[in-house]
Amino acid sequence: MEVFDAAPMNQSCAVRPQTTVAPQTLALFNGEFAREAGAAFARRLQREAGNDMGEQVERAFQIAFARAPTADERNAVHHFLAEQAIRRSQPPQSTPTALIDFCHVLLNANELIYLD
Repeated sequence: MEVFDAAPMNQSCAVRPQTTVAPQTLALFNGEFAREAGAAFARRLQREAGNDMGEQVERAFQIAFARAPTADERNAVHHFLAEQAIRRSQPPQSTPTALIDFCHVLLNANELIYLD
C-alpha cells in the first residue's frame, strides 16, 4: 500500500499526500490482488449473465461504469475476448481465462479508477 500513499496505521494522519506515479499502475496491472479481483469479477459475470459473451460484456459495463458499452466498445471487447481465447488456446464459447483478462483490464480502466 506504500505505492498508493497509504497512511501509517500507528499514528493519526490529518492529511494524506496524493501522488500519481508509474509504480501504482504497475501494481494495479501486475499485482496478484488485481488479478484475483479480475477473476472474482469474471465469476460474478458468469453467475449473473451465464455463458453468453454478449450478456457478460453488457453486465460488466453496467457493474463497472453504470452504463451500457458503446458499439465500438462492444466490438473491441468481442475482438479482445476472441484474441485472448486464441492466445490462451481456448474456444471462444468457453473463455474463462479470456474473461478474467477482460475483467482485469476493465478494473484498471481510467473510467473506473478516476473521477471526472
